[in-house]
Amino acid sequence: MRILFVNGSMVQFTPRELLQMFGHRLMVGALLTAFAVVIWSEPFDDVAQMRGAVAVVHWALVLSTTFGVYLATLLAVGLRFRTGYSLLAHLAAATFCALFAPTLGQAFGLAPISVWDVTLSFGFTLVVSLTCELVCASFLLRRVLAELKLSAAAPGALPTFADVDNTAALASDRSDEADSVVLLGNRFGLADLQLISSDEHYVHIVTAAGRRMLRGRISDIEAQLPAAWGLRVHRSHWVATAAARALRRGRDGWSLVLADGSEVPVARARREAVREWAESNGFGST
Repeated sequence: MRILFVNGSMVQFTPRELLQMFGHRLMVGALLTAFAVVIWSEPFDDVAQMRGAVAVVHWALVLSTTFGVYLATLLAVGLRFRTGYSLLAHLAAATFCALFAPTLGQAFGLAPISVWDVTLSFGFTLVVSLTCELVCASFLLRRVLAELKLSAAAPGALPTFADVDNTAALASDRSDEADSVVLLGNRFGLADLQLISSDEHYVHIVTAAGRRMLRGRISDIEAQLPAAWGLRVHRSHWVATAAARALRRGRDGWSLVLADGSEVPVARARREAVREWAESNGFGST
């Protein structure tokens, strides 16, 4: 799934990779700094009356659960519609905070607040969360992606991952000129290619070093790859011979099992070619 951040950056993630990104030390540090600024500024008079452990517990519950709502919304929208819009996640988190914080405050002995105060809480939370994301997406995201070796595509401000840290990202992909191929302006070692999948106007190239998302067509890439190195098993998937482990023929369809345990669907029209390819390369059917 893709995540579109408020600064225009679009990044391709799996849910696990998204959690990895938010768990990175730079992101955690930025979030803790934002939380500290909010607590230090004491934006609401009634909450400012809390002292000691009560205030700490209150803020810890409000801020952690609000961020949890933001992250859950981002994942839910991204998985449902293939693109997660962070602005929707901010609106959901701000709404939750505006309703949850007063309820929690009353549980800690604070007086009920007015509708106007709830509206102010919503606006304050929205501004703070948007500002925090703008800072993270504009200044920290590229470094985090490079360290985690994730891929990025940017219709706006963020360049592709290959542009973020070209030397580090391609170091493990490169081999001798004779054993490599240039795909969409990027050089890859043929032996490192594992899977290439298309997604609208982009392709995801999975190698031993990680995954990159580049703008282009899978048909153009297929034409550049030697036939002995792999096979296009579906209109959206090319699989490297070295990455395939088994051909699974199920009642609901055929699929290829890869070395990492994932499965790639096999198109009905390509089944016979895939079966022959599997047999000739020594991995059987299940």
